[in-house]
Amino acid sequence: MRLLLFVSLSGLGAAGALQAATWEGQGLRSALIDLCFVGDGLSNNPTRVQEIRALLPEFTRAVNVRFNDLGNCPAPTILANGNEDYGAGLRIRVSGSNITDPASGMIAGKGCQHAQVGSSFAMFPDEAEAHRSCVYNVQIWDDADSSGVHYRNHPLHEIGHALGLRHEHIRADAISSSACQDADFGGNFSDGYITPYDRFSVMNYYHPSCGISGNYGHQGLSALDVLGLRVLYPDAGNSARYFGKLVAREGEAIQVYGGWTWLGAAPNATRNINWWLDGTSQGQNSSYTWQLRPGAHTVALQYTDLVGKSFSSTFQVTVLTDEQYRRRVIAPIVSPLL
Repeated sequence: MRLLLFVSLSGLGAAGALQAATWEGQGLRSALIDLCFVGDGLSNNPTRVQEIRALLPEFTRAVNVRFNDLGNCPAPTILANGNEDYGAGLRIRVSGSNITDPASGMIAGKGCQHAQVGSSFAMFPDEAEAHRSCVYNVQIWDDADSSGVHYRNHPLHEIGHALGLRHEHIRADAISSSACQDADFGGNFSDGYITPYDRFSVMNYYHPSCGISGNYGHQGLSALDVLGLRVLYPDAGNSARYFGKLVAREGEAIQVYGGWTWLGAAPNATRNINWWLDGTSQGQNSSYTWQLRPGAHTVALQYTDLVGKSFSSTFQVTVLTDEQYRRRVIAPIVSPLL
């Protein structure tokens, strides 16, 4: 090996300033999610269907979820009690679907006990699992701006709910973080924080007087929407995230960061963090700086996330003597210049 890197990163892009997300606490979906369009939506409103499909890569490029697009929703399974079971995937209703909800006030579907909603909406993961008898569990209407262009953020907002995200504007810290004083802005939800409050999140409602476009904007997922979903849907496996200066010259410090806080997440996103250096416990801080003797040293990191999943990684940090530094780093850089 001729050249050793001085910065190493597990999994994500380099740390930097980010712009938030809140978990509703009603479960998560699997990494592979069935998605279909109910009724006649696919044939009667293909433009809207294609708009929604075109937005799905905003999620799949950023986090560990994939959508299995089935096209038209398949027929339900009939249960022993006679109720219909449509499965737990995303069953999307768009305008033109020709789904007639019953006069009972419930969503269509034999056995469905979820109240009809006039506006766009989406069931949270656990909510959708509990209402498998409903014909649809996501409803995305044609909300558009003054030019008639459908809001980009509107479907993203509803799919965000379907993946487990709560409204951003009802957080207990929303007013203090944004100075927005609209009458319907703010709330008392203080649990489930994944990141700080984010005025750029698609999970806000539209508050133009406060400069918050929310679900009626066109900018797409914010950086902290993505971070929040990355925490909820991490990469496959159970490798802990770490970052830092993992190779140093003698006399320089080794610096390591673990979990999600170094990316801008709230402390709540990484729990029960523990570090070991060469088999000796180092404590529960999110980062450490060590002055170490030359040689290779073994670092172990463990933590749990806000839904209780455990992650661990073991990796090496290296301190080079001056001679090793000259031979492995300086010489390979200088020799092509001679």
